[in-house]
Amino acid sequence: MPFITTLIHENNFYRSGEGLSGIYFEINGGRRGDPLPAPWNLSAPDPTRLRGAEKHAAIWQAYEELVAYAAANLTVVTSEDIVAMAK
Repeated sequence: MPFITTLIHENNFYRSGEGLSGIYFEINGGRRGDPLPAPWNLSAPDPTRLRGAEKHAAIWQAYEELVAYAAANLTVVTSEDIVAMAK
């Protein structure tokens, strides 16, 4: 049985950009670049930007459509279900 995972971090609804990556990577034009050497700067500036209300609403709409499609067309399982399948 194949598994499909869908991952979205809660901050992705509200912010765009590389988030904490600025601590560990160079940020070039808003994109992750080369790795930075240790020790890392835990006070690095946050390179993300707040999404506008329209973008935020569009992301929620797409996510709701994804969940509705999965519920109607796929067998949705949780990690608890997967553990039970493995036994």
